[in-house]
Amino acid sequence: MNGLCSMSGASSPRSVTRGEPLANLQILLHFLTQPTAKIDMNIRHLPLLAAALCAGAAHAGDLNIAVSLPADRQGAVMVAVFDKAEGFPRGTPLRTGIAQSVQGNVKLVFAGLPTGDYAVTAFLDENGNAKLDANFFGVPTELYGFSRNARNLVGPPAFAEAAFRVEDGAQQQAFDLK
Repeated sequence: MNGLCSMSGASSPRSVTRGEPLANLQILLHFLTQPTAKIDMNIRHLPLLAAALCAGAAHAGDLNIAVSLPADRQGAVMVAVFDKAEGFPRGTPLRTGIAQSVQGNVKLVFAGLPTGDYAVTAFLDENGNAKLDANFFGVPTELYGFSRNARNLVGPPAFAEAAFRVEDGAQQQAFDLK
């Protein structure tokens, strides 16, 4: 269901994003306190419903990204977080961020990522066109990099080469743009 948990059968159907424990608890309390709410399950399944609603909150981590580049290079650093090999690194990312470099450093935080494997790409957008520019042969003309400082001689690295694990708590990932 793409990270969403849909509830129906009550007077006001709602959608809740996993990882929002207060909202999850409010929905559970709504179902328990509404005598007219139609619930399509046996009452003995309510503890399972409560566990399912709150489980997402216990398995989220924050990803702290630190990108380094030469201090004399200016522009916005575009960062993309991928959670699967399909589409990496040119497809649609799970999350994106942008920040201006300050003395060759950029820091971004991606909060509330579910436990899993991730890979990050970044590039310095020196001319402000929001894309990684390349020459006639397809070789990038702007600085770029990947998590774990993954590099290949020809083409981008595979997801597995740049991937790292995010679990509960804060995770750090630092790499360079070259």
